[in-house]
This record gives sequence, C-alpha cells and structure tokens, in this order.
Amino acid sequence: MELSVQKIENYGASSAELSAEMLDILLPLHVLVAKPGRIIHVGPTFAKLMNADSPVGQDIFKLFEFRRPVGLRRWEGLCKSTGLALIARLKNLENHNLKAVCVPLVGADKILINFSLGAGIHEIVASRNLKIRDFSPAESTGEMLYMKEIQSVVLSASRDLNNRLDGAKTMAEEQAFSDSLTGLNNRRALYGFISRLQDRKALGGFAIMQIDLDFFKSVNDTYGHAAGDHVLQEVARVLLSETRSTDLVARVGGDEFVIVLSDFGTQEQLKEVGLRIIEEVAKPIKFGAHECLVGASIGAVIVPQVSEIKADDLLALADKALYRSKNAGRGMFNLVQC
Repeated sequence: MELSVQKIENYGASSAELSAEMLDILLPLHVLVAKPGRIIHVGPTFAKLMNADSPVGQDIFKLFEFRRPVGLRRWEGLCKSTGLALIARLKNLENHNLKAVCVPLVGADKILINFSLGAGIHEIVASRNLKIRDFSPAESTGEMLYMKEIQSVVLSASRDLNNRLDGAKTMAEEQAFSDSLTGLNNRRALYGFISRLQDRKALGGFAIMQIDLDFFKSVNDTYGHAAGDHVLQEVARVLLSETRSTDLVARVGGDEFVIVLSDFGTQEQLKEVGLRIIEEVAKPIKFGAHECLVGASIGAVIVPQVSEIKADDLLALADKALYRSKNAGRGMFNLVQC
C-alpha cells in the first residue's frame, strides 16, 4: 500500500512527521487524544470496535473505564501513566479488558494510546467481524488467527469454549504474578525472578533493594485510603522510572516494595540509584487539593555471581539493612554484603 504524498495531519514528533495515514497503518488500534481528553482521531480497527458509533469528539474517560492504574479518570493521570501497562474496558465491550500503553506527543497537548485486544481476542474479532488485514503486519495477531478468517473458527461451539478457557487461563496467570493496585510484579513473580538469576549465575551478581515508605500511615489516617492508594501508584511510577527493563520491581506488602537489579554496576552506582529513589519519593504527591508527603527508607544486599542462598534469606538480609536505615532516622540508604 502506497502512502499519499499529501499529509493528512502532522501530530508533532520531534525528529519526524507522522501523518494520520501513517499511524493508521502502523497502529490500527490507536487513539489520539487532545487535552483534556477529547478523542481527535482513531485507527481504522479501533473504529470497527465502536460499530456505528464514531468515537471522534467523545471524551475518552466517558468512553473507557480505566481499570489499571486504579482511579485513572483525568488527563493529568493519563500524562503520568506514560509507559505503564494500562488496562481499560471499552463500555460497548463490557466483558473484555483491553491492554494499552500511552505516550505524549512532543510539542503538543496530545497523547497517543495504542490498544491491543488481550485475552478476549477471539470473541472480539468474531463480534466485530475483524479480518487479518485489520491488524498491523508487524503484530503476531494474524498468526494467532491461524492465517484464516476467525469467523469460521468461532462457528464451532467446542472451539469457542476452548477460546474462553484459554482467555480465562491467560487472565488468571497475569493476575497470579501482578499486583492489582499498582500493576507491579508481586511476591510470586519476585521469587521466580531471583531464582532465574541464580540459575543463570548472573554475570557480576545482582542486587536486591528493600524499600519501605515512611509516614505512609499518616496519609491514610489524614486523607483516607483512596489517597493512600494514589500514593502507592505514584511511588510505583517512580520506581519504574528509576529502573531498567532488565530489572524487576515488585510490591510485596502494603507499603513495601522490592527492586532486583540484574546488573547494578558498582556499589557506588547502586547507592546512587537508591538515593535518587529517596529523593523522588520525598517530593509532594498531589491528591485533589491536598499534598501527600511520604519518604522512603532503603536497605540493599549485593548477591555474588555464584550464590545458593535462598530468596527468603536474601530478602531478610535486605530487610536488616532497611531497618538500619529506619533506625538511623529514615530516608536513608544502607547496604549489606552476603
């Protein structure tokens, strides 16, 4: 398919110009949103999800219920969710969660959100009569549809049942390894990650940070649990922004987090990461008309390249370093060796 020489509209990229036609080809399930939430363009496949209703001009927060992060109902929250895994429910697809990721466009009050159909793909494809050509050639969706029209597959009652079971299994597996409030990994995923690093004898070893929020209880007591949940989501965003894709960030308790850094560099570099986290978490977190103030105390342990110490014992060592930070006046970083 050849692109038209004439640009339909320029959406403001810093080093290249993207037209609506280009976005439609690259991301057929995308939605372009202008401040404070007005939809100004959608990809052709997303338009099919709406049936006869045009989403252009509608308020995205009325069209969607964002289920992760919890409480995402405003433009400011969408801006802060850049790069996070979003889960949203389109109100005319009530039984299906869509996955999404969003990015702001440089130099414009616009956000680009790209959706995927998630675990319920077979039922959505059938109900909206989608074809392989409705998906980007770069996606694996076409392969999932077995290179044939999905309509013929779902005519079989047994195949329909299998699809439902597969979708339920996928959703159950996702929930088993993630924290529903923050979208971070949970304790089960943490233990698996540590085990894999030990099995592979990670080059140069790895490091574990145990993080506990200071003064979190006073936020709950003063402003309520909704404010506390918002603080936890903002802290999760900070931790993700200060780590890499090769690291693991987990929420393991109420206000307790763990970071596993697969290649932390030197002790000094590890400390710098910890101090940056402490500095970022200490910044005021807005919740409505209020500013919530919390802090972070961190304990870390360096695990050598060859180590058979159990995950529980490694976390106990990091916890020991954490309580040194607490006892030293909070908002501190302490490191112990195995």
